Amino acid sequence: MYKPDLWTILKVGDGAYKIAASWRGGYLSGDSWRLSSGIKKIIDLKGGYWEVTNNSGSVYLLHKKSVGMSWFTESEVKNCLKTGELVEVNIKDILEEFSNE
Repeated sequence: MYKPDLWTILKVGDGAYKIAASWRGGYLSGDSWRLSSGIKKIIDLKGGYWEVTNNSGSVYLLHKKSVGMSWFTESEVKNCLKTGELVEVNIKDILEEFSNE
């Protein structure tokens, strides 16, 4: 299970919704990030978190107040996906679509 420091939902050019997750680095390590395989299911845990299962089977535990991207993540995501359209999406706008699967 992944529990990022910051996260955002992105809609990519092929219509998939993905999580851009980032972790703050420390003194000995830099910031890191990952892009999920694509959202399959979202569960509202009511305790301040979303539990998001992806097509690959990975699960992300997303704190509801940690929405956003670090500068590093934003630049890396844009470099990675510069050939496709990239749109930031509010999780509440897609919740119904992915909560009934």
